[in-house]
Amino acid sequence: MKKGYILVASGAACWGAVGTFSTILFQQGLSSLTVANFRILLTTLMLGLFLAIFNRQQFRINLKDIPFFAVAGLISVCLFNFTYITAINLTTIVTAVILLYTAPVFVTIISRFTFQEKITLQKAIALIFTLLGCFLVVEAYNLSNLKINLPGLLIGLSAGLTYGLYSIFGKKALASYSSWTTVFYSFAFGTAILSIFGQPWTKLYLFNDYQTAQFLFLNSLIPTVLAYTLYTAGLKYVESSKASIIATVEPVVAVILASLIFHETIRLYQFLGIILVLVSVILIQIPLKKRKKHEEPTDSVST
Repeated sequence: MKKGYILVASGAACWGAVGTFSTILFQQGLSSLTVANFRILLTTLMLGLFLAIFNRQQFRINLKDIPFFAVAGLISVCLFNFTYITAINLTTIVTAVILLYTAPVFVTIISRFTFQEKITLQKAIALIFTLLGCFLVVEAYNLSNLKINLPGLLIGLSAGLTYGLYSIFGKKALASYSSWTTVFYSFAFGTAILSIFGQPWTKLYLFNDYQTAQFLFLNSLIPTVLAYTLYTAGLKYVESSKASIIATVEPVVAVILASLIFHETIRLYQFLGIILVLVSVILIQIPLKKRKKHEEPTDSVST
């Protein structure tokens, strides 16, 4: 069980780097759609090359499961990236992040019916802590950072739902396939769909610039290949609802990296938010004590 928590937390920590690498690419003039498209395209290519060299068996799937992976790729890779980017454009980054981290709520509810995962008091408290923690970490209390409108709200919530559904699809796929196979095919189908809109073949000139190419690959390797593979592997051992709560360490890592790389100051409320998220991650790992059934004492009979 601890292995699963470590894998999920490690994957989420890698996700935390996506903001840093993406910001550097945005500063170089790349659009959000281009960054997202190359992120999942290069991920698919790197995973495909790795599996082709070291473990071709991972490519094998049943034909009947192709529609499942196509839907997983459409929803959790293509639609997630599209809705998240659109939410940022319609609102602000802070607003989009807050709406994105409604994902644990969606996952907890869906997992109750899909995997019969109980909604315990422990989970509910951890969920409240992690939502409040994320709220503080991204400074959503500063109203100047927020921009609410109906289209942005609906699309932002859609980003949270599609982001959370990866935990559901991943958990389901792991019943029959490895984390490598699950991630590869989800991204392969997601890449095919998103590339229709992103048209990456028209932007290959970007690789002529060494720095741009370097960060495009890093954005795919660390917060995507490593992140999704580690997180998906952890789903094998951890309930999807718990995994989605643990995954909220991502904005914590993002804030810490921004502080180290871009010299952004971590304010007091952000620090408190980091503490709340970490407390929720620790809380969700505490095993619940099972009630012991006490037998009624029987009177001894002497003869």
